[in-house]
Amino acid sequence: MVAANLEHRLMRSEVDESYLKEKIDRIESQCRRAARIVQQMKVFGRNVVDNEVCHLSIAVRDACELLASDIKNSGIKIVIEDNGSGEVAASPTLIEQIVINLLFNARDAIVEHRESLSGLRKIQVSVAAERNIGLITVQDTGGGIPSDIMPRIFEPFFTTKAVGKGTGLGLAVCYGILRDLGGTIEVENVEDGAVFKIQIPLLTKSSRENVAMQLS
Repeated sequence: MVAANLEHRLMRSEVDESYLKEKIDRIESQCRRAARIVQQMKVFGRNVVDNEVCHLSIAVRDACELLASDIKNSGIKIVIEDNGSGEVAASPTLIEQIVINLLFNARDAIVEHRESLSGLRKIQVSVAAERNIGLITVQDTGGGIPSDIMPRIFEPFFTTKAVGKGTGLGLAVCYGILRDLGGTIEVENVEDGAVFKIQIPLLTKSSRENVAMQLS
């Protein structure tokens, strides 16, 4: 619609530079949004288990570094606590996508409730390992999740964001990826916000050998 309107104005020679830039920016923004929706639908609609191996700590750190500037520019402090983890049988891109979705949600929650927040605006990401299980937590100070919404938080297309702000697929994609990897994701409210807790099976010596055989 924007492109058609722009073409109409061009034919009538009624376009100045500022108007043209505004419309091009809007088209570009909507194309990026459409691309994100398609990409999330592709991941949501297929089995994500593959034979790639990634180090959990590295994937989590890469995801955090990717969004660090955006989060800081939103007036939010991001803290990364790496207690050591291990390798998982998954593409690094999938692990990064999970963390990125959680970081986006945490940032949006803090920004949306900025006026009512009295404490520190912070997102804390932790990664660790316990008995062959990789642990990731993403905790924010965004005020928490209403109790009536909590049971539906991982449902596809369910979102509390304003129209045009969210697809309702981010958390559903996270849930689907982790399910296929044999992992889990849970959420609970804490004092100042919400914390998402992820568990993913780490590769043991035998499972690493199996993956190596499949890759060879």
